[in-house]
This record gives sequence, structure tokens and C-alpha cells, in this order.
Amino acid sequence: MANVDQPGLQDLSQGLSPEQKNFFRMFGFLKIEGAFANEIAQIDEGFEETYVDEENFIKQNTGYLHDGQDRHINMMILDKSPKLSWLKDDSRIHAMTRSLMPGEYEFAGSDGSMFWCDTGWHADLYGAPLDQFHLKFSMYLEPLTHETGAIRLIPGTNHYNTGFAKRLRDTLDNVADVYGVPGNEIPSWTLTSNPGDLVLWNYRTIHASYGGAERRRLLSMSFRELVA
Repeated sequence: MANVDQPGLQDLSQGLSPEQKNFFRMFGFLKIEGAFANEIAQIDEGFEETYVDEENFIKQNTGYLHDGQDRHINMMILDKSPKLSWLKDDSRIHAMTRSLMPGEYEFAGSDGSMFWCDTGWHADLYGAPLDQFHLKFSMYLEPLTHETGAIRLIPGTNHYNTGFAKRLRDTLDNVADVYGVPGNEIPSWTLTSNPGDLVLWNYRTIHASYGGAERRRLLSMSFRELVA
């Protein structure tokens, strides 16, 4: 099978290539290797600083998504450390956002997560109407593979109105009974990553992670199209 991970650009401030835009729009995700390799030490430090004070984050153990195990979520994390806040205005981030947005857009928030758990199959829908395009940028702060919690995505489910995507969304909380296999055997593509890599994905792309070690860390920020 061909490698679908797309190479990084020499100058990300110029946005994405036509091929990268086509790939993202068709399959719903894209990885850019080493996009923030030069800044990852600072990003890691800023992330850790925001977790020193427990008032900054919420301890969750929600339902089927995390199988009752712990996730610590830190909402609006970029606003809690100067070592992270610059990401909202980074020229590379905005150039890539302009490459994919259908029109005007706005910052839609950020969050940090520490996982002591797997994450079951889901699309990001909370507070995000299906007909409003949302783009997420994610950075994982540990090296991750298929066996150690790298993000798994089901290509094409970003086309949320198709029968395939609708049927999947309706059955994601019960995949073992419906399809006869555990969640980690659902057909998908895994994006292995190293610190400094950047993953872009459409909110509607169905995704999960399995096999991750304790205290797996994720930093994300989102942008959404402005609608009348």
C-alpha cells in the first residue's frame, strides 16, 4: 500500500500544495512531518507548565469513548502559557488554514489532553454544526505508532452526508455488536507521528486511538468558517 503521509513544505507560510489540498479534501486528514520540529521543545515546556496547577484542567472518564479511564483535558490551553499562545497567530498555521477554508474563518479554541486510556471511534460534533467547516491542527508530544496510540482515521468520512459516513456515525458506540470485531480492528489508516509533526484533520473525519501508554499528550487548536 502506498504511503499517504504527505511531506512537509519547504515554506509552510505559503500554505499547502495543490496535491496536499486535494488529499485533505478527499480523505479528511493530512500529516506534515517536522512542521514544528524547531519549536517542539518550547511547546512541550509550555504544555507541561499548564498542567502544574490542577485548576487548569478537568479530569474526565467519559463513557464508551474512554472506557471509564482517565483523560485530563485542558481547555483554551494556548491562553495559559506564553510558550504556546503564539501558535494562534503563527503565519504557517494561518496560511494552511486559508488553503483549506472555503471563505472567512475564526479561531475556534484550543485544548490539551493527557490520556491514560484508549479513545473509541467518533467524529468531533459537540458545539460544531455539521454544515460548518471546522479544521483541527494537532501535535502529539510523544512518538506514536499503530501499537502505541497513534491516531487512526477512516478516510473519506469527512464527507459526512454520504450513506457510508452516516451509517458509521450511527453505529460507533456499538461496533462489536454491529460488526463483530473490537474497535481496534475497524478498518482505518494510522498516522504514525513524532514530536514536531503536525496533523490536520476535518472535524467530521471519524477517528480513534488504541494501545497508547499512560500520560500520552496531545495539543490541538481549531478554526471554523464564518457563516452568516
